[in-house]
Amino acid sequence: MLENFEGSIVCGKASSNSKLYVTIDLDVATVGQTRLLERIRTNPQWQEYRKSLYACCGTPTGRRVNRWLQVMDKNHKPLHRHTKIHVKVQFFDAKKRHNWSKGIESPTFPGVPYTFFAQRSGCKVSLYQDAHLPEEFVPKITLAEGQQYEPHRCWEDIYDAISIAKHLIYITGWSVYTKITLLRDLRRQKPGGDIILGELLNKKADEGVRVLMLVWDDRTSVKLLKNDGVMATHDEDTESYFKNSKVHCVLCPCNTDHEENIVPDIVISTLFTHQQKTVVVDGEYPNAELGKRRIVSFIGVLIFAMVDMIHHVIPFSGLWGQYTTMIFISLILQ
Repeated sequence: MLENFEGSIVCGKASSNSKLYVTIDLDVATVGQTRLLERIRTNPQWQEYRKSLYACCGTPTGRRVNRWLQVMDKNHKPLHRHTKIHVKVQFFDAKKRHNWSKGIESPTFPGVPYTFFAQRSGCKVSLYQDAHLPEEFVPKITLAEGQQYEPHRCWEDIYDAISIAKHLIYITGWSVYTKITLLRDLRRQKPGGDIILGELLNKKADEGVRVLMLVWDDRTSVKLLKNDGVMATHDEDTESYFKNSKVHCVLCPCNTDHEENIVPDIVISTLFTHQQKTVVVDGEYPNAELGKRRIVSFIGVLIFAMVDMIHHVIPFSGLWGQYTTMIFISLILQ
């Protein structure tokens, strides 16, 4: 970017602690944004590199665009002092890539780039359609070799995974209500299965397991409105429950990148939510030597809340109660 951008920022020169970034917009939608650069007054350079397929074009072209572009305001008029930005872009036909549509089947595919953990072999994926399925909820399905299909039961598996964890339990959630129980079906109870989630996590933390929780900070959870929040997330109750315990519970709002814009920040942190819903624990390694552990992750629409998302209740042996029904598919990655 040219050096005379200072006069084009707000109404005066950029301060010493200015944060600069560039966005890529299609009409009013932001499809890309660079990282923030701090305390750089002249000639900022981001050198960002990203690859994304946003749309298809009738006439594909691989011609490189390498030029200076005039920076315009929202009315498409050049900014004061003719600020410009240098752009170098080239589109490549995705079908010409050696691993296109082959995925993990290709021995040359190293996995999704720029991820924290590298791709590994030998993993297992289990699908869930609900938090729990009663015995009579699905028809009997005969599989190969005459075996009957046994559906996975998400909350039962989560209870078992948390119970046998020895090193770590990491939970992120839109809502984590401490007073729910994971085992509700009286016909499938286990010893100690009536324990509430909060007590179970405290029990594991007292055993020496590292229990970390990152819960959405619902800004509507105030006494003036409802202490449990407009959507009954109970985030303040959850934080208070684990106070002075060995469980580390942190409430995290959904904030913007623009710290100086107070009004948008308040609106976004109130109306927009954290939608990460994961449970990560260490689990037993099957068919391996004693003591070896592996990571087990539950990913998807996991809401440990006192809600019924489709406004109905499921009877368990005559017991009617609130039950969280997951509408979307959840995964367990091992």
